[in-house]
Amino acid sequence: MFSKLSFTTIFIVCLHCAKLDAQVVVPSSCEAGDSIVKKYNKDAARMAVRHAYRVNSTYVDSINVDRALRKRYLGALLAVYNATALTIRDTLIDTLRIHTDLNPELNVLNVKATPTLNWMQQLQSSSNPTSNATVNYLFNRYSMQFNYYLSSLYDMVIFSTDSNVNMQAMANVFMTLPGVISATPEMGYNDLRNITDSLNPNFIELSYSIGWGTCADGCDYRHFWPVKIFSDCSVEYKGPKGTNLFLGFNDQAADALTMRVFTDADTRQLFFEGSALQQEGCWAEILTLQGQVLTKERLTLANPSINIDELANGMYLVKVIANSKETTFKFFRE
Repeated sequence: MFSKLSFTTIFIVCLHCAKLDAQVVVPSSCEAGDSIVKKYNKDAARMAVRHAYRVNSTYVDSINVDRALRKRYLGALLAVYNATALTIRDTLIDTLRIHTDLNPELNVLNVKATPTLNWMQQLQSSSNPTSNATVNYLFNRYSMQFNYYLSSLYDMVIFSTDSNVNMQAMANVFMTLPGVISATPEMGYNDLRNITDSLNPNFIELSYSIGWGTCADGCDYRHFWPVKIFSDCSVEYKGPKGTNLFLGFNDQAADALTMRVFTDADTRQLFFEGSALQQEGCWAEILTLQGQVLTKERLTLANPSINIDELANGMYLVKVIANSKETTFKFFRE
């Protein structure tokens, strides 16, 4: 479970690309090689399952995911991946590596049942097929594997499958079996990164986002990059939404400073927040990736920012130094 974002290394973001790309449409493709498709198959399936529950479609009761809708979502995700002319593309895909969060679960199901059931005893002894026709069908149809766990009141079987399915629908099937106490998909709690969507006859809108703060069940703060993908696979970036982007902070390394860094796209400033600002010898350096110092400015509570408007587009380091301690962030200026 995540209580806050903690960094012992470098957290990378894109600065100001939102305003530069707003309302820009670029051509793209909804096709990609197998290795790229594999990266986004689960995202596409998860979006299709989310949509089924959102609109209460007939696929709510289907273990199988809506194939046509999954394909449409996959095409949209690949279009964003292929939209190399869009400057936020590298931030979303390569830097932040944003995918859907863990819910709903598509591959793991926890089933608790009376251990005296014949099929439970057979699973405990690793006997397959079992004497239960429903369990056998699910096993074979979805190439399921399992781990068996003993308990005094009931036993639990954790089923898993390599294919992406509507696991809640499978849970509902298990709940129809006599002796089953509960059947629940595995629950995920990391909603740090997510992709949500809305469907339109002429386009799909995907909203890529990253959150911070307390992210156990909904982050305190979230920054969004909404994009539209049209039927010809062209991609439009609509500009940012949500809280101003939070770069990160380091609070684990003993020799590092605790520091937050924020951006302001209007004033083109890096803002710093942390106890180090109260110290007289607090400085911030902006460097090239090769280590060349471009600017060095003192940070105080009265002056907690650095202007980066004159920096050329590209990747930079910002190093904060105070009392022989330091912490470093990496950022992209566009």
